[in-house]
Amino acid sequence: MGTAIKAPMNPRVLVVDDDADSGEALGLVFSGGEGSCQVVTSAAAALDVLARGAFDVVLCDVRMDGMSGLELLDRVKKTQPSLPFVMITGLGGVHDAVDAMKRGAFEYVVKPCDADVLRTMVVGAIGDRGRAVVDAGSRGRADG
Repeated sequence: MGTAIKAPMNPRVLVVDDDADSGEALGLVFSGGEGSCQVVTSAAAALDVLARGAFDVVLCDVRMDGMSGLELLDRVKKTQPSLPFVMITGLGGVHDAVDAMKRGAFEYVVKPCDADVLRTMVVGAIGDRGRAVVDAGSRGRADG
């Protein structure tokens, strides 16, 4: 019998978007009574924040000045492989979406995105992370 994995009641969301207005709009979706959200405007700032605190999911713009969202995804997956990334872009393309998923993104979304859809994705990403942790924890156990 499997163990049900529930997303945390108060998810900790990190939004990374070099467009401050877009980042703030995304942040509003996850601020308030249902969790906490921090918004940063560069991949470098995201690395700093991630080094100092724990988050349940990252929402990240794909195209940013300096380090791209895909480069950030690559770097973070090396140290926090189970941290889910939802990649967000204003310029969607099938090639970019496939590339993001191959690099370990949980989902790829084109702006503008519906707030309810984003919330559902975040809950799914966090639940998927929980399953990955349980699966990894059960490996190597001897039966019997």
